[in-house]
Amino acid sequence: MALQQRFTFDRVAAFLLGIALVVLSKPAYLLIYGIFVVAERIFVTRSTLRKNKKKTAMLLMLLITGVFIFLLKDIQQFFGEGAEGIREQSQVATGTLGNNPLQNVPGINLLFKYVMALLSPFPWSKAELHVQVPFGGSWLHFGLHVLSATCGVYLFLAVILRWRKLVFVDPSVRSSVIFGLCVSLGVAGGATAFHNYITPSFVFLAPTLLYPFFRIPMTYPLGLILGIEMVVDTLQNFW
Repeated sequence: MALQQRFTFDRVAAFLLGIALVVLSKPAYLLIYGIFVVAERIFVTRSTLRKNKKKTAMLLMLLITGVFIFLLKDIQQFFGEGAEGIREQSQVATGTLGNNPLQNVPGINLLFKYVMALLSPFPWSKAELHVQVPFGGSWLHFGLHVLSATCGVYLFLAVILRWRKLVFVDPSVRSSVIFGLCVSLGVAGGATAFHNYITPSFVFLAPTLLYPFFRIPMTYPLGLILGIEMVVDTLQNFW
């Protein structure tokens, strides 16, 4: 987007460096980047599509297809690990869902991965155990995790409930939200869904809070978290 505004050598160098680092670390993320390019063109720079709709749409489709074919092996491995990670994490989280066929249903398994990334380790009713194991005995670290998780649930819930109002925000904020959602898709792959993997997306969703009509009551995220905690705690103790 910076290159579109002004084409300079340093911006080209930074762009190529960024692409190179992605290829060296997680090539499958290039597919997510491609999704952002398409979504941003459709929902933000729609004037470009109107001027040359057929040509732009064809180029975008070729881009996504080319990236997918080039990275097919990496993508299969990345999201294959994600599917396996869902089964393993659900068994740890609930102690009962390890063989639940619902985990393999598209959509439901992705929702589960998001819940794991936002809240885990949970249920928080077992805070003493979590503090001793993943947080090295630090109650401060656990407390900060709870605050971060609550913030994340608030941001995602606000975007879900207020998505129709995105048309009323500044185009740059709309682009930021789309990028944040695409960044969060990274939790769909990989063997785990640690909270740190989804926190970078919070930065790009946060600008929506500049608009009063985008804010939601705190009872919404707190109620949702409490409901999830009660369900998981019940499954662990009474299933």
